Amino acid sequence: MSDGPIQEVDDSNLWVQRYQQRRQPELLRQLEEFQLQVQRAPNDAKALRELGWLEYQLGRTPDALDHLAQSVRFDRRDGEASYRLGVVQLGEQHLEDADKSFRQALKLAPQHALALQQLGVTCLRRQRLAEAEEFLSQAAGVNALDAESRVLLARLRSESDLVAAISLLEEAVGIDRYHRGAYDLLRRLYRRTGRIEEAKRATKTVEELALLDDLGVLGHPLQPERFLAEADYYRRHERFERSLEVLHEGIRVHPSEADLHLLEGRIHAHEQRWQDASESLSEALRLAPDSVVPFEELSEWITQSETPSAIPEAWVDRLREAAKRWPELSSRLPIDR
Repeated sequence: MSDGPIQEVDDSNLWVQRYQQRRQPELLRQLEEFQLQVQRAPNDAKALRELGWLEYQLGRTPDALDHLAQSVRFDRRDGEASYRLGVVQLGEQHLEDADKSFRQALKLAPQHALALQQLGVTCLRRQRLAEAEEFLSQAAGVNALDAESRVLLARLRSESDLVAAISLLEEAVGIDRYHRGAYDLLRRLYRRTGRIEEAKRATKTVEELALLDDLGVLGHPLQPERFLAEADYYRRHERFERSLEVLHEGIRVHPSEADLHLLEGRIHAHEQRWQDASESLSEALRLAPDSVVPFEELSEWITQSETPSAIPEAWVDRLREAAKRWPELSSRLPIDR
């Protein structure tokens, strides 16, 4: 798969942004709730922990560091607070502080798999390789679904024990089929051991995952935004069959996500498959009966159609009815009948 460098990410992200805009208010609502809790009880360690973690998710790192550190001070028995503080510290490259936080978390919860993993990562960045291998091995042992620790261990062992490194990577991709780093290292190790056909298959997977990475959705490959971004990329490159394949996979995972059906409908409308487009539109309207977005999309479908006379009359009727509910649509009616 090769379509050249990604040049249109901003356009494809319009679908992702619309999806995320519906989620953002929920995170902000939760943030406000915990802010109020902390105002009422400034020493509430659990509320401070949750507030700090929400701030981290929203990119408010200085506030997150402050509130998570307060949470740890007020309740030194909460290993989860120490772990979350370590995550933020590691992200900010405060390696010594992160090391201390993860060790404190493990002192309180020795089997905390993510704390073990992230302490291993911290040791790697501090070039303490023996310790890194120790903690990553423990993390992989505690959590059978920890692909990342296996990949990092494979990197550490790739020069000294190829067979063990390949085995770890094969375990990792069995756990996480979207781990680009695992496939990237695996293809190189396959080549080094003469397993050329397996190297070719791994290379193809790396190329496919590179697209998701360029689109900014590799970190959440099973979420609606991944399917929207990837499918719209293929649509814009006129690879409609591949776009529909991605959307059908997304709809299987998220059957109640209206935007997936709308993007599917847009492709059908572009190809003048009106019955299929109508079914997609009807499903989107069923899932989002109080949203103007399906009608905005419908307006665009009609505007962009090369054969307006073939457009179902019911579409225009629906659009006119919607314009009564949302007057802003009136000036955008694409067909005057």
